[in-house]
Amino acid sequence: MVMENLKTMIKKAGQMILAADLEHADVEVKSSRGDLRTIYDTAVEEFLRQELGRLWPEAQFIGEESGLQKREAERYCFIVDPIDGTANFAWGYHHSAVSIALARGERIMAGLVYNPYLDELFHARAGEGAYLNGRPIRVSQRSLQDGMVSFGTSPYDKTKAAATFSLARLLYENALDVRRSGSAALDLCYVACGRCELFYEMSLYPWDYAAGSLIIAEAGGLLATMEGGELRFSDRTTLVAGGPPAFHDFWELYK
Repeated sequence: MVMENLKTMIKKAGQMILAADLEHADVEVKSSRGDLRTIYDTAVEEFLRQELGRLWPEAQFIGEESGLQKREAERYCFIVDPIDGTANFAWGYHHSAVSIALARGERIMAGLVYNPYLDELFHARAGEGAYLNGRPIRVSQRSLQDGMVSFGTSPYDKTKAAATFSLARLLYENALDVRRSGSAALDLCYVACGRCELFYEMSLYPWDYAAGSLIIAEAGGLLATMEGGELRFSDRTTLVAGGPPAFHDFWELYK
């Protein structure tokens, strides 16, 4: 029942994105150039805060626009990105998503990512598989050499540029091609459904990857920090994710 409510809710949030008047989106810079917010990021987050509060009043809420906050270890928590890919959204580049994860401690219990432009809803529950519009999805079994790589540039932290693009070149030389789409949540889901074989980014917040990480895991994929550790959902992190063959190939290169 909770999952069905979440599906309805995330699609309503998507409709808010589709109805947006981009000429009056009021784009503003937050912490740095590349870290953007519009009035619609704020409006969608507030809508989800209210709706999730009605659905599960006891749960904590963490959203991109309200920022990181300390989570109580055993308390359920919704981790939300109202518009993942704000720059894409504000420029009319139709590749953005709403992301909702339900966490308890360091475990993600449910994850949903919705691209309203394509009406594609990815979702997963822990132990129950991953789905795209209700159909089961699995990661690709292609090798890195035969696969596509997507990556993020962490535009709010330009100090990562040299390392990001150095690795992009290395992977470009050892894969079919590379892509940079502007939405980590969708990149993770594209790995989950086999549209690309690997994704990495040097700096992500929990709302960027919480839902997508479960969707990949439930689709048979592997994830880690770029230091080789387990993902945590309380702070910024590096991340690499992929189908098993490409994931293992990555570590052979990235030593």
